[in-house]
This record gives sequence, structure tokens and C-alpha cells, in this order.
Amino acid sequence: MSLRTAYLRSAMAFCLLMPSLGSDRLWAKDELFERAENWKPFMLSVTGFNYTDQDIGNFSIDYAGGDMLGAFEWGGDVCCVSVSRGRPLPWSFHVRWAADFCEFTTKPNMYGETAEAIYHFYKETDVKFRGPVPKDPSFVAAHFYPDGHVDIDVTERPPKPRLRFDSRTGRPIRRCTAEELKQ
Repeated sequence: MSLRTAYLRSAMAFCLLMPSLGSDRLWAKDELFERAENWKPFMLSVTGFNYTDQDIGNFSIDYAGGDMLGAFEWGGDVCCVSVSRGRPLPWSFHVRWAADFCEFTTKPNMYGETAEAIYHFYKETDVKFRGPVPKDPSFVAAHFYPDGHVDIDVTERPPKPRLRFDSRTGRPIRRCTAEELKQ
């Protein structure tokens, strides 16, 4: 028996014995399942888009870790950010990322050995997602822009980049105009 089935059965057994708040009637089985489904949180896979010319050592959204993002790269599908169903908009997400780093030599261990290590300098911000919320959200994506601001997307399908860059020059790829396409 799955954990979800066990939870629903125990909740149903308890709730069928207890009158619902504000009335003398017992909860109906269908109503109980509906309430349980509305309570179940969305589990969103974390991904990121780096539109800057600097590597992002790592990042997180609501403390769910993302992967390293190289300059002008995206990816890092990692599990999961939990968002309650019925949570009113706007949703606030805490985004933290390694904006810079330096190398240092560690202190000698008990054997006198040292090592080279990396120290990350982090930035963090709270980002508002104003919607719309898709019917069955599955992904949350952080978009890191060259001017330092961060945006959030919540999508049903794997998110797509908002900007595209030429990896050789670092410049944004210009979209064709309607006039250019007529030629």
C-alpha cells in the first residue's frame, strides 16, 4: 500500500467518525478525497537559466538546490520545491546563487597536508511569482539576467529560455522582424 493510500485511509477513518466543523453531518467519502487532493502540495522540479557572462556556481529556490550554470547556459533539473495547493498569489520564492568565488589554501590537517578549496560569495533575493498558475504545475525556473535581477516561472512542461545568446560573442540573438521575413 502506498503512503498516499495509507494516509487517505487513515484520514477517511478519522473524519468519518468526527462531525465536520460547523455542522452535525459526517463528511462524505467523496468530499474527504476532494479535501485530501486539495491539500496535496505541488512538487516542482527546479531548473535555472543563466543569461549572464559569468558562471553561477550553484543556485537554490526555496532551499532546493539547483546545479551549476555556466555562462549563457541552462539546466539543473533537481527535485523539488513544495508549493501548497490553494496558496494565494503572489507566491514568494527565496532564490540564492553563487555569484562569484575565489580559491584558497586550507589550514593544514593533523598530517600537515593542505588542499586548494573554493569559497563562494552568495547573493540572495525573494522573487514574487504573480501567475498565472498552470493547471498542473511541474517546474519552477529561475532566470538570472545580466543586470542582476532574477525572475521566476512556474510551468507544466519543461520551461524554455526567455533569451537566447550567441555563445561565441555573448550577445543576445536578435529576433527577425516581419519585414525581414518577407524578403
